[in-house]
Amino acid sequence: MTSYLLSTTCDMADQDVSRPPVPLIAGLTLMYIYFASLKCLVSGLPVLTVFSIVQLLAFGSGAYRTVTLGAVALHVAYYLARPSSVLYLFFSLACWTSVVVLSLVYYPILRTRLRPARDYIKRKITKLEERIAHWEWPLLNLDEKGYLRLLGGASVDILDGSIVFTNVDFAYRVDAFTTVLAKLDTVRIRVGRDVALGELSVNLRGHGHTVEMTQPRLKPVRTMSVDIKADSRKLPPVDSEVSSRPIVLKKTGSRTPPVLPPRRQVTEPIDQTEDLELQQAIKESLASAKNSSRVSLNGDTAEPTRTSLEGRSEIDSELQSLYPEEDAESDAYFRKVLEDNAVKHKVDTTAPIGQGNLDAKAAFANQLKDKLEETLRATEAKHSPQIRLRQLLNLIPWWLKLPPGPLLTRLILSPIIWLHPLKIKTVAVSGTGKRITNILERCGVSRAHPDPEIFRLVRKVIIWLERGDVSLILTDIQVNGYVPLARDPVATADIKASRPTAYRNTGGEEDLLAQLEAIQGTVQMPTYLLPNHEAYFPETPRCKLFYSVLLSMPAVFNKELLIIGAAFLKAITMIDMKQDAASRPPPSVHLNGNFSLRGLGTSLRQAAGDIAKQKSVQWGVGSERLAKYVNKISKWMRTVHADVGGKGEIEFDLIKLRRKRDGKEV
Repeated sequence: MTSYLLSTTCDMADQDVSRPPVPLIAGLTLMYIYFASLKCLVSGLPVLTVFSIVQLLAFGSGAYRTVTLGAVALHVAYYLARPSSVLYLFFSLACWTSVVVLSLVYYPILRTRLRPARDYIKRKITKLEERIAHWEWPLLNLDEKGYLRLLGGASVDILDGSIVFTNVDFAYRVDAFTTVLAKLDTVRIRVGRDVALGELSVNLRGHGHTVEMTQPRLKPVRTMSVDIKADSRKLPPVDSEVSSRPIVLKKTGSRTPPVLPPRRQVTEPIDQTEDLELQQAIKESLASAKNSSRVSLNGDTAEPTRTSLEGRSEIDSELQSLYPEEDAESDAYFRKVLEDNAVKHKVDTTAPIGQGNLDAKAAFANQLKDKLEETLRATEAKHSPQIRLRQLLNLIPWWLKLPPGPLLTRLILSPIIWLHPLKIKTVAVSGTGKRITNILERCGVSRAHPDPEIFRLVRKVIIWLERGDVSLILTDIQVNGYVPLARDPVATADIKASRPTAYRNTGGEEDLLAQLEAIQGTVQMPTYLLPNHEAYFPETPRCKLFYSVLLSMPAVFNKELLIIGAAFLKAITMIDMKQDAASRPPPSVHLNGNFSLRGLGTSLRQAAGDIAKQKSVQWGVGSERLAKYVNKISKWMRTVHADVGGKGEIEFDLIKLRRKRDGKEV
């Protein structure tokens, strides 16, 4: 009947909508029939039928045919399905989904109402990202003791359900002797899943006394600046071979190079007396040259004769006025460079003197060459032994100049490079607790903190270690070392090991101290710390030991060891609170209840310090609440799969670290 009514309906495209149509009557009839059954009502078919009739009245014949076919299909599926069958479930889901989809398609008002909600969510997320990007933890930013800053900002990923922080900077001053610094490049927090650390950079500095950074001892370097000025006279171009070599001037104390005559202005009249005197000197020199053995035509030096030496005496006297005797040696090389780069011309003895001044000046320069070369030979003969010795030392390999001790040490450690990487199956190290505590005391661990309560906690650790022997087992070790065979001041080692385990043997019983899944680290240390390298002291006595450690969990730790470590940190915090409470007035939280969020942390901390001072609270290992938290942490470390690590640097004093056999400092 339903199919007959729906199939015999007429086209509503050309009819008036005001008249009651046949499909509306048919729809009301169907609703009357279907409402008689609760099964039909729950399936959503009556709602879809009414919606189809309304769309048929509004949009005409195209929608009419579609809705008719859909109604027939749903009618058949309804009678075939049973409430207990899977087909009925899919039938109901299809009905309600069709109602929702058609409502969103044909009614834009529903879409516009969803759009403001989507924009509202976007605005809230943007505002949250801005707050996170400029967020600081007020409880740590107290009295300039610490801070937690997000320098790179943060981003929120709703689909992934994660928040990503970049460039996180953390610092906290525990007391006057200990400061904890941490830098995290990337932190991704997934809500309800896990916490992934990209890189953790930790810098922990703890000293038993206030350390002042010393100034580095730099080697004095003598520098000499040369200012070259050209005279108004035109100098010949410099040869490329000479220009590529640096000009080295010998430093002669307070002596100054000769001062050139002042530049002659173009407007001044040219004095001809100088040229006349020069021509007269050239005539005399050429006349003496005719009486000598021969004169070279290619500009070479003539053979020295008595006449030529006499002709040069007047010229030498003129040179002495410009170049004093004490400066002749220092300026020999400079004058030689100028002489070597002078333009050589052939001298024609038959040509008249006034034919060209350049030829005459070239002949005049040839006569000066003997004295310049003689001075140069004397200077080279004086300094050549030192130059040759320095060149000979540079030819010797540097490792042959090492003393026997450092040379033997580097030759022993050099196979680490050739066997790169070095793999070891198992390494087991054991020692008595007394020996370990002696090493700790010698390194100054027991005197690391001047406070007596911290000293007592350190003594507890030492006594706890002295109860038995301690063993450390490493398996599948891989070492990538770089021991410098050159003049490198840093030695580097990359170490990886699987299943590192530490035991303590007490009275035949073996207690597990710590066990990790894997460990890997990188250490860079100065070459000065290697054996037999005491002479290779760096420029500054304070050096940095760079390290990088990555621990893979699950891990198992001794609860007693964890409790001691937690008590140590807690005692440091409470001691700091006591010192703050002793130097402050009563907190404002006791006087009135008006305080800001930033002042809340300060007030709580002052109140805790007052309580610790008044009640004389002694925080130790026996705290039940502390043991409860440690128990939770140990269980978490046994089940979680994560990699936690850090890298940083430790500053230390090389002078105090290097000790003699008798225990005295160097």
